[in-house]
Amino acid sequence: MPRGYVMCPREEEGTRTERRRFIVKTGGLVAAAGGAAVVDAPSVMAQPKFRWRLSTAWTPALDFHQGGAQRLATVVDEMSGGRFRIEVIVLGNSRRSTSDFVMAHAVMRDAIDTAAIRDALRRAGLRVECELDERDRARLVNVFVKCEPDPSGQTRGRRHVMFEDADIGYTRHIRGAVNAVVASVTGDPMSYVSAGAEHQGPPGGGVVAVLARVG
Repeated sequence: MPRGYVMCPREEEGTRTERRRFIVKTGGLVAAAGGAAVVDAPSVMAQPKFRWRLSTAWTPALDFHQGGAQRLATVVDEMSGGRFRIEVIVLGNSRRSTSDFVMAHAVMRDAIDTAAIRDALRRAGLRVECELDERDRARLVNVFVKCEPDPSGQTRGRRHVMFEDADIGYTRHIRGAVNAVVASVTGDPMSYVSAGAEHQGPPGGGVVAVLARVG
């Protein structure tokens, strides 16, 4: 016999028969358990269902944004087997609306684009020349802005150093700067400015939205 092998005692015929019976019984139990798991699958699938609403301000023409939101909803629905559904809703102003508020927006081409801020204010029905008219300041609820430093390191041909400050993150720089730009038009330092406007406007720009009371 080769070295390393161990001789096992010869099994009696009765022992082999009992072992086969044990394997058959065990196999039957495993099969039964598997069948029970399949039969019980619907109870596993009967989990709570979720329905969310995803609000956007993009038109169907902007397939990169609105189409992406629709595709996300479709993928989530398919992967969850219909248990998690997302309804994509396009926000807009309706002539039949009875709300006391109106929203308008414009695209800022860079961080100091005051023309876009004035455009958004006018679309909301507010009077503005260089600054928001004093008579309409009480109607302005808030201004919301998404912004980012120009990745080229320049704003209108002038170098900025927002990416080079080791003490303060660039997002704080751009938020403070854009807040001041908005306040220079509205006359009110209260606004909500969020950094990170990738794919929401030209590089270094972003979106400005105005919430106002109906006049």
